[in-house]
Amino acid sequence: MQQRDVRILVIDQSPAAHLDFIKTLTCSQTAVNALSSLQSGAILPKFLIDSASSSEEGLQQIMEASKHGNSYALVFMDIHAPTVNE
Repeated sequence: MQQRDVRILVIDQSPAAHLDFIKTLTCSQTAVNALSSLQSGAILPKFLIDSASSSEEGLQQIMEASKHGNSYALVFMDIHAPTVNE
């Protein structure tokens, strides 16, 4: 079984929020090896994290990824971000 890549998009105006997601969802290879050894045969996903600083930029990235058959598995969005229509 091979490692799965999981594409994630973070949409937030705050660069600190982007860094928090990156720190939380990525870890060192040492930690990955330790976790994998605890769950015999378990393959942990690799998170590929993209960032957008506005709703409009995020929507463009989602549409572009979808057009190329490379959709995001998950999108984290700041609920207070201005909408595309504002």
